[in-house]
Amino acid sequence: IEQQTPSVAPIVETISSVGFVAFTDKDLDNLQIGGTIYWGPPPEITYNQDYVVYYAQSATGDARLVAGVVPLGTNSLTIPLDTYHNQFTHFVVYTRSVAYEQTTPVGVEIYDHDGLVTNLYFSDTDLDLNMIGGVLQWTLPSDTSGVLQYNVYLTFTSNPWDPYFRRDALELALSPTLTQATVPVGTSKLSGDGIEEVTCSFTAADTIVSVFYNGNDISYSVNGTFSEWSSTKTLAFQKVPGAYLVITASSLL
Repeated sequence: IEQQTPSVAPIVETISSVGFVAFTDKDLDNLQIGGTIYWGPPPEITYNQDYVVYYAQSATGDARLVAGVVPLGTNSLTIPLDTYHNQFTHFVVYTRSVAYEQTTPVGVEIYDHDGLVTNLYFSDTDLDLNMIGGVLQWTLPSDTSGVLQYNVYLTFTSNPWDPYFRRDALELALSPTLTQATVPVGTSKLSGDGIEEVTCSFTAADTIVSVFYNGNDISYSVNGTFSEWSSTKTLAFQKVPGAYLVITASSLL
């Protein structure tokens, strides 16, 4: 015969889930993210050991990949800048005890801030060699809420991974609402790091016909009498890496 009056213990279900998850992307490159994931601690943490944060393809944790494990008492995880989020659309946070990981997470959708401007256009109005000036124009992205400022640089290649890549600042701390910047007339298009003033003296018998540098006729900038071989000529110019100075003289003129 089975006992008619049993002993009774109430079932107290332990529910431990984070209150919310938030993430703001601070990386303004397309397809890349970076910033800090925050979450609200659960009201019940008696049996909690840590939190497991995943990249996922849904708010319920489909096709997830571990982003980090965070100890109890810490409610954030930093995602490094320049991180590719690939096919993932959400961050999800699971609570975990010594024995089990929570079945149903709390998640937030990944919003990739893209601060890239488009349709850059510049028309040079400075007619001097190696000098530029004019108005640089561009189109703003649809969302500039994550943009603090825009900086304009003069570069010598469009590929920042080029080993010879370098840049000189033209305009810094421009408002994210601006769509143009003025490049002052007389701005050198040569790198500030690479500009080297070269002065040379020369003579030739009998008459100087022309002086070219980097493929440009700079005869007008030579000081001295072209028709007198005894007259020392002097010339100053900005050095261009790999360029040649070509002096042509003739004894028949």
